[in-house]
Amino acid sequence: MRRTGPDEEPEPSAAAGPRTVQRTIAVLSAFTHREPVLTLSELAERCGLDPTTTLRYTRALVDARLLERRADMSFTLGAKVVELSGVYISQLDVRDYALPTMKRIRDELDETVLLSVRSGNYRVVIEQVEGFKEFRRTGGIGQHIPLHLGGPSLVLLASRPDKEIEGYADWLATDPPNTEPRPTRAELAETIATVRAQGFAETLNQRFIGGAGVAAPIIDRNGETIAALNVAALLPVWPRIGLTARKLVVDGAAEISKALGYIATQE
Repeated sequence: MRRTGPDEEPEPSAAAGPRTVQRTIAVLSAFTHREPVLTLSELAERCGLDPTTTLRYTRALVDARLLERRADMSFTLGAKVVELSGVYISQLDVRDYALPTMKRIRDELDETVLLSVRSGNYRVVIEQVEGFKEFRRTGGIGQHIPLHLGGPSLVLLASRPDKEIEGYADWLATDPPNTEPRPTRAELAETIATVRAQGFAETLNQRFIGGAGVAAPIIDRNGETIAALNVAALLPVWPRIGLTARKLVVDGAAEISKALGYIATQE
């Protein structure tokens, strides 16, 4: 065994690795929403470590950007924790969070519920839960629909900056296929303003005659609209279920957004 000098720490034993990991987790887990800032002595007390050992761990964690040392020498979680949480959240499939809500809405309305995401100038249906009745609307997973057609498309388009919406209007002016009916620039701007003001999009007879629906945005922890939740029904039933469908979709989208880490703020 190599001997250590007076200024060197002893060579770690086989048990030191797991112990170091456990202590590191203890230090990071000491911070809470109620106590996001802790002093060295508070950290030592919560972790059951002596101050000297705690100081050694905090120095290493500050170097790794997992902790941040404040001007008053207290500590808080560092930027690296945010980066790692972002990696974790980016791996979460919105469908996993949306499906229970989609099934609950379907069961209450007995209508088809869909989940869509944006892909360029189109929205793509990535999940659907069909109603059970014989005559019902369906969406078709994988279907590509232009961003001005239907409630989910409008919700996704309305979340984009004005410059991107102008770019979309420019694209529509090139007469791409399968984009009818096609609004004028003024009509599109008016529709987008309405969707933004309401927080949802309700459409009747838009994509095809006899169809109706309502959609709301699903927002992630960064405040970005990443998907749209919608109910699709036949027009004759809409006067009976429209108000209920609107509430279920708006509340359901908010519920999914909250699960994804979005915190709504009041204007």
